Amino acid sequence: MNLKAIINLPVYLKSGGYLGQIVDLNINFESGEIIDYLVKNKKTIRGLFEKCLVINKNQVLSITEDKMTVKDTFEKIENLVIEPIN
Repeated sequence: MNLKAIINLPVYLKSGGYLGQIVDLNINFESGEIIDYLVKNKKTIRGLFEKCLVINKNQVLSITEDKMTVKDTFEKIENLVIEPIN
């Protein structure tokens, strides 16, 4: 997908919630690979969440011409075992 087409793309959670629009990208200039997507919600209250939300490429589930879908922030983790550090 063209990088220009990604800017202003709406971003949604897998569960359907709207996060905002992509306003910028962090790119590895050596490889040309996108590292992070910077997302801003223009509907936020002034002074609250004025900074961009950073979505790592590993959180992205899909990108289409219409939207980007990302993993939900909190997902159920099954079979998680925590062992004490010795």
